Amino acid sequence: FFGLLALRRRFHITPPLFILLFFITSFNGHILAHLSVGHINWGGHFLMPWLVVLVDRFIHGDDSWDWVFQISLLLFAFLLQGSFHHFIWALIFLGFLSLVFIRRFFTVLKAMVFACLAGSFRLFPPALSFTSFDRDFHGGYPTIFSIYEALTHWVSPAEAMPFNHMGSNLGYWEFDLYIGKVGLWFLIAAGLVD
Repeated sequence: FFGLLALRRRFHITPPLFILLFFITSFNGHILAHLSVGHINWGGHFLMPWLVVLVDRFIHGDDSWDWVFQISLLLFAFLLQGSFHHFIWALIFLGFLSLVFIRRFFTVLKAMVFACLAGSFRLFPPALSFTSFDRDFHGGYPTIFSIYEALTHWVSPAEAMPFNHMGSNLGYWEFDLYIGKVGLWFLIAAGLVD
């Protein structure tokens, strides 16, 4: 919530839009599905607004050591929380950002390196046992209609177990994007207006 407040201040978001942003962020079907089945490592989702604020500062010229420290600290917080997915996604995003702002490439690189060094106690143990992990790829949505269904249809916990949907051995929480038909039409309209 405090990250959303920082976004509101940074981008001068109006109260009605902030309320909508709060509901979309806090009650996102994909996040709630993961948290509901006990994947607390998805709590890193709630740190993402801070990433947006820091990236916006960088885009507008802040390449100070203060920025490097803050982004490294945020990435470290992802690791402390157990949000390895979010940590990797943030690194990938920052990697692309460094290519877009190539003159400040080393500023972003410093932040990424410091974050990895700070979180090395969380990164090295799985890296050392990497060969013992199941690395089989378990695919995504088989059709476009499957994405529509994931966005608009609610699935009960009893029906969400593996092998019950989309011919996958994954639980439905891996596919769930539920925002409802009203939420979907709102996103389509917002995308067309913007």
